[in-house]
Amino acid sequence: MSTYNSPPFWMIIKVLEFGAVFKLLLGFEKDLFEKVIEDMGMKYIDKQKFINSIRIFIDLRNTCAHYQLVNRYRTANNIRIDAGMLNDLGLRTKTNIRGLPTYYELKLYDTLLVISQFEDLKNIRKLINDFYYKRCNSKRERQIMIKIFERMGENKLSKWLSIGKS
Repeated sequence: MSTYNSPPFWMIIKVLEFGAVFKLLLGFEKDLFEKVIEDMGMKYIDKQKFINSIRIFIDLRNTCAHYQLVNRYRTANNIRIDAGMLNDLGLRTKTNIRGLPTYYELKLYDTLLVISQFEDLKNIRKLINDFYYKRCNSKRERQIMIKIFERMGENKLSKWLSIGKS
């Protein structure tokens, strides 16, 4: 990098943290931001959904980077989940004492649905399938696995096996 007066973007992006890249993205002019969103398979009208998705990715990445248990993952309680994304993806946030959604706190399953907007989750589907059918050899082990799935946000095996499929 020291050989450049103005290093090219592809070089800078390799040394920036994900959060810094996100802040850089937020400063882009509308036309450039629109191109980025289109490259990710969305329309500019979905800008808020895109930004909210990136915030969720950063939070999940930080959880993984700090060796926290991903099966207990919840989005940070300061990340408000976009209502349009909730509806479009069928996400379920934490509910209040009256049972109404709070628009905060997604579990891992719903976070994976957010990721599925941009990435095929076939490897996760395969992992779930292999683990459940090849590693869980007794009814008791399968019951425990279903409890773990429930803790991660979805207790139906069929939903885990079809996660991210359109």
